[in-house]
Amino acid sequence: MTPALPYSTEVGVLAVSEHWRHFPVLFFGVRAGTDAGHHWKTPNGGYISERYDPIPRRLRGSIDGTFPPGDSEAEGRATVTHFQGMTIVAFWDRSADKRGGCNGAFVTGGHRTFVEVMDLAREHFPDEVERIKPLHEVRAPLA
Repeated sequence: MTPALPYSTEVGVLAVSEHWRHFPVLFFGVRAGTDAGHHWKTPNGGYISERYDPIPRRLRGSIDGTFPPGDSEAEGRATVTHFQGMTIVAFWDRSADKRGGCNGAFVTGGHRTFVEVMDLAREHFPDEVERIKPLHEVRAPLA
């Protein structure tokens, strides 16, 4: 078994292990207390640029609506995707922004389970987790 790299070398940016020490989990979506605007947020309440090194180039412009369950926009369901050394828990979310296509994601470094990511999310983004409809993991059907 090959250990997971902290970051894909094909992306051409620094390893993320040092960055994830500062931000164990990031949130992409509408911040609690606002009603629109999908952005990357840090646990300390700050916003970060999509150019921030831990976010793979391929993920930067594609996270919005790419990773939630694809069969419908039903809220309360989440998918877990392992992508370039990160784990993404993505879901449809209209708890703040009521328009169709609204979604959110918790992203962390390494290969983690749904429960591990949600534990980090509860610890670092309690307002977002409380606002979002309770989530359960769904798996993509086998081809």
